[in-house]
Amino acid sequence: MSRAQGAGSTPAPAPTAAQPAPPPPAAVQPYPYPYPPPAAPAPAPPPAASNEQWRYVPPPAELRYVEGRPIPAGYHHETRARRGLVIAGPIVFGVPYVLSMSVAASSRYSADRWLYAPVVGPFIDLAQRGDDCTRNTVVTGPGMTSTYETCTEDSSTRFFLMFDGLMQTAGATMFILGLALPQHILVRDDAPFTGSSGSKFSWAVAPQRVGPTGYGVGLNGTF
Repeated sequence: MSRAQGAGSTPAPAPTAAQPAPPPPAAVQPYPYPYPPPAAPAPAPPPAASNEQWRYVPPPAELRYVEGRPIPAGYHHETRARRGLVIAGPIVFGVPYVLSMSVAASSRYSADRWLYAPVVGPFIDLAQRGDDCTRNTVVTGPGMTSTYETCTEDSSTRFFLMFDGLMQTAGATMFILGLALPQHILVRDDAPFTGSSGSKFSWAVAPQRVGPTGYGVGLNGTF
């Protein structure tokens, strides 16, 4: 009996200690300064640069030359004939001169032979051209005659001779000025084409033979 009682009785567990309570939350202290404004959003990244924006652009091959100003680095001074006058001058001169020679070769007037001479030929022809008049005699009765003159109007011929001479003079003047008064430019040192560093133009007017039997005045130039 005593063994059964001893086996059936167990001691009660010891009571656990009470857990301490958590401390109260700390009071939030007010911020002594005003809050900063919200940050602005970051800008969008720039678009990717293309290769065209970074392409190398070489300096111009030619620059206008101004006397007295220093020459930029990488350039040198050159003189060139004025291309516009050199090209336009022979055209303005050559067209009327070719027409003059055709008239001189086919005309029956001796004064038109001067048209072989360039520039001065039309003016000499104009000075030697007189009134083209024809005197006619008509019998009006027994022992009676009447004489009258018939003159041909050649004002149009005189006009074309004057126009011919002025055109030849203008063309020759343009060509001479284009060579005698070259333009001054600045050319890049590595430019593919370079001109002359100085003007070497010279010209002279001398008589020349025109055709098999004719003579005229010609212009000889060296440049």
